[in-house]
Amino acid sequence: MTTQGKGLGAGVGGFSGAGLARLAAELKARCDKGELVGAVALLARWGHVWSEAYGRRGLGEPAAQQPDDLFDIASISKPILAVLALILVEEGRLGLDDTLDPWLPELAGRRVLRDWSGPLDDTLPAQRPVTLRHLLTLTSGDGAIMAPDGSYPIQAARAAAGVAPGLARPTLAPDEWLRRLGALPLLAQPGERWLYHMPFDILAVLLARVGGQPLPDLLRAHLLAPLGMPDTSFDVPPDKLSRVARRYRAAADGRLVAETASPPEEIGPFPSELYATAPDLLAFGRFLLDEGRAEGRRLLSAARVRDMLGDQIPAAVKAVSPFFPGFWEGRGWGLGLSVVLPGANSVGPGRAGWDGGYGTSFYVDPGQDLVGVLLIQRAFDAAVWDLHQRFWALAYAALSD
Repeated sequence: MTTQGKGLGAGVGGFSGAGLARLAAELKARCDKGELVGAVALLARWGHVWSEAYGRRGLGEPAAQQPDDLFDIASISKPILAVLALILVEEGRLGLDDTLDPWLPELAGRRVLRDWSGPLDDTLPAQRPVTLRHLLTLTSGDGAIMAPDGSYPIQAARAAAGVAPGLARPTLAPDEWLRRLGALPLLAQPGERWLYHMPFDILAVLLARVGGQPLPDLLRAHLLAPLGMPDTSFDVPPDKLSRVARRYRAAADGRLVAETASPPEEIGPFPSELYATAPDLLAFGRFLLDEGRAEGRRLLSAARVRDMLGDQIPAAVKAVSPFFPGFWEGRGWGLGLSVVLPGANSVGPGRAGWDGGYGTSFYVDPGQDLVGVLLIQRAFDAAVWDLHQRFWALAYAALSD
């Protein structure tokens, strides 16, 4: 495998030098203007890798960003946890379409809120049990409400119980978090509405129970070690803290201010989202492109990986599941990740992956044998969305035959 960093020359196999130079200039300019503190970009194709780092690890810090720095990847953890779940399915420990009640008794027998605007005791019985497929496709009936806090009574009830979904990781221990969630009604009938995020916190609890060991140990043994992802973890050990990129969000005046969340060595009792590096995400991407193989060892069947990367959400469900404007016009959702569909504004139809709440982005494109990674640490906002659109447009413009 060839690795290319500074000095693009004629380019890297599968990419044009001019195209990579335009992408590099875009990211450097955004760092220079203060839109980003630092960034790492990686593109891999046909066994060749291009990767560069820009800016610094933190405002006012002398250390330059490095290609192997650690980033809070937030929701890019979702496809990684989804693969672990599918491995347990293929091991026969869990059924994709079986009820989860035996594993998650705290969530058994829940009722469904009749109207989000109404009282919490105005409910209907659930028409079907929640399954693993519901969790992976974000159709379990739990999830984020895309409205300002306080818009609906259920939001206040979740906040009071300490189970409101958000960018911050849960602060309760997993069993207690699940118990409190189970005392509240579902937002929708399982399978009938796509609701973001919360099903993957439920999944984190489920995986540990099914696997019979703490989630960090289970993930390391079943996926991270076989794929060669040594820097991916739920927390950051002391000897790696110097490599962590600092997290920021934009203030009202546009300035970047330091994130006030816990430092990485104090994640808390609930392992749900990961820190990772661009090289580790490349290894995960190659695993998906190789349809479930890692270093010659098959961890998932090819058919399972193809299902994962395919759109699983019916049109009727998309129609009642607003996320952000235009999301469903060129997107679908597979088993744990987003799928880009053909459309007027689609960049790279056929690619699958997801983005993180601190601005990270990861996708694979089987048709192009492409892995792409963008790692920044700016809380998601309109500027980050614009950057993602620009990054992927430039990445695909850099492809050469």
